[in-house]
Amino acid sequence: MIPKISSRARARRPVMLDADHVSCADCPARGAGLCARISDTCREGVNQLARQARLAKGEILAEEGARGHEIISVMAGVVELSKSVAEDRHAIVGFRFPGELIAPYRNAFTWPMTVRALLPCRVCRVNCEGLRRLSPTYPEIDSALLETAMEEIEDGLEHVVTVGHKRVDERVASFILEMSRRMAWGERARSTIEIPVTRPQMADYLGLRTETVCRALTRLRTQGIVSLSSPKRLVILDQDRLAALASGAEPEAANPTSGQKQA
Repeated sequence: MIPKISSRARARRPVMLDADHVSCADCPARGAGLCARISDTCREGVNQLARQARLAKGEILAEEGARGHEIISVMAGVVELSKSVAEDRHAIVGFRFPGELIAPYRNAFTWPMTVRALLPCRVCRVNCEGLRRLSPTYPEIDSALLETAMEEIEDGLEHVVTVGHKRVDERVASFILEMSRRMAWGERARSTIEIPVTRPQMADYLGLRTETVCRALTRLRTQGIVSLSSPKRLVILDQDRLAALASGAEPEAANPTSGQKQA
C-alpha cells in the first residue's frame, strides 16, 4: 500500500469546466472505448449532454463515497483509481486511459473509488440521467455501455489472476503488456511506452514492493526483453518472450517470489 493522500492534499478547487469545448468529431479518444461503439449521430446526441474539464496532475476528480451523477470518459491523460484500506492508506485498483470510462455505482450513485489525475488530463462528463433519457432514441447506447462494462470486468478478472497467482516477473511482464495495449487506444499495441506511473505506484498496483519491481525490470532488461532509456520510457524488444513470460510459459530467472507484500 502507498500512503493515502492527506486531507490537506485532498482539499482542491472545483474541477474547472473547459471553455474550449471539443466536439466528438474532434475528440482525440473518439476511436476508443464507448465512443468507438456508437454511431456518429448518437455521438452528437451524447455530445449535447457532455461537459468537459481539465485536471492538473495530482488533482482529484471524485472521492470515494461521494455522490456521483456522471459517467466520465477520459479524453487525454491518465487517471488513477484507488480504494481506502485504512485511515492513512489506500490501494491502487486501476487506471483509466483515453476512451475508457469511470462511473459511480448504478443504484447508489456514490463513487466506489477515488479518481486522481496521474498526468494533466482532459475528461468528458455526461450526466447519467440525461444519458438514460437519451437511450430510447439511441438504443445502441445501452449495448455499447454493456459491452464496455464487460470489457472492464474481463480486465479486472485478468488483474485478479495476475496479482493472486503470478510470480514477480510474470506480474511485471503482464503490466507492461497491459500498458502497451491500453495506451494504443484500440490500435495495434505499442512497442514503445511512456509509462505513466512511478515505480511505487506500479508496485502498489501489482501487490509488490518497489525494490522488487525495480529488480524485475532490471532482469527483463538484462535478458534483452525490454530496454529502458529513462525511468518512464520503455521499449519492448522481444514481444513474444514478454508475452510468454506474462502467461507463465517462460521460466523466470531464479524464480523470484520474495517481493510479494506480506499479509
